Amino acid sequence: MLVLAILLLSACTRSASEPLIAIEASETPTLAPATPSPAEQTDSAPLVTEELKQSPTPDPATATASLTAGPPSETPTASSTPTALPFDPLGEYGSPDLLDSFSDNRYWADVGGNLPDTDFIQLALGSGQLHVTGKPPQFDTWWFTSTSANDYFIEMQINTDDCSGKQAYGLILRGPESNTSARGYILTFSCDGAYRLVRLDSLNPYTAAELIPWTIAPAINAGSNQSNVLAVSLIGDVISVYANQNLLEIFEDDTFSSGRFGLFVNAGPPGDFTYRIEELAFWNLD
Repeated sequence: MLVLAILLLSACTRSASEPLIAIEASETPTLAPATPSPAEQTDSAPLVTEELKQSPTPDPATATASLTAGPPSETPTASSTPTALPFDPLGEYGSPDLLDSFSDNRYWADVGGNLPDTDFIQLALGSGQLHVTGKPPQFDTWWFTSTSANDYFIEMQINTDDCSGKQAYGLILRGPESNTSARGYILTFSCDGAYRLVRLDSLNPYTAAELIPWTIAPAINAGSNQSNVLAVSLIGDVISVYANQNLLEIFEDDTFSSGRFGLFVNAGPPGDFTYRIEELAFWNLD
């Protein structure tokens, strides 16, 4: 069983009308396998720490975005019917290499042992779930880990409270190995039952390409107080998107071949949107 390490390295935000801000923390807690033995739980690798850094705020004139959030009244395009057979990652890949049920904050705490709470994003534990809150309206915000691989499958059980429109949750995938910049594939589900895939190429200036536009999917449970399983596989240049074990779409892009993943939130209008992760599972397919 592979032992993985999670490090909260950076929370980055983007708005079409605001300068970019990067906030970086430093700590590498040791991540246990999905089903660790007692010896593995006791003999964990030593912590690795890094100097606390903060990236300078770029000039707003250069921090322009090539991709802007659509208005709340935007009408997504219709998707094709999901596949009839559900996809079972346990049957396909076996036990996950990482299974986080959020009984404590050991995988997500910063160097001071605290979960992040910035002007843009907050992570908090409660009732066996990780609460992820995006604060300003219409900001793309993410929090990277240090778990890195070429090919992998990730599945998250998501619960929402009050939720509407393009308030969105998801993952950033194949991010950079260091905290000097940000890039990767951003997969999101929105509260109105749509999904989107964006490739973030750079932060300064903000350059991104919309690979899959907002697309309504009947397999995604829309509205407030809903549960959804968001899942994605990245194998070579093939990205497969799933909702509640239904294959939604397959897209090919060879820009990024490996890297870290992180949590994503966009609070949409009016802001202050929270979603809760009940469980996160990760399979390393290298």
